[in-house]
Amino acid sequence: MEAFGAHDFVNNYPFSELLPLGWRVEHVASPKDRGNGEGVIRVARFVDGFGRYLVFDVNAAGGMSLHATYMPDDSFTVVANYAGAALRLAASSPFASPEELCALPGVELGHRFVEA
Repeated sequence: MEAFGAHDFVNNYPFSELLPLGWRVEHVASPKDRGNGEGVIRVARFVDGFGRYLVFDVNAAGGMSLHATYMPDDSFTVVANYAGAALRLAASSPFASPEELCALPGVELGHRFVEA
């Protein structure tokens, strides 16, 4: 079944693994082509009970495309470079520091936000 017809992609790995960890789909954007060779994707934002976000590009086949972005709060973002890394972030402590998260395999610092 087409992943963009509904939210059927949540039945696919790694998304199906997020639900038992307490994550839920908060928003799924309309399909778009960024023109970067990925093809048509949808951005899907998941949230958990701690207010952490995991944002994925979902490809037309319903899988994770390229990477996922994890935002535990408004101070920093880390990037998971493959599905297993995204799941490690999802299962991590909501109180983990950027350094602790970046020590996970396949995870790197995305951006630190500085207050003006």
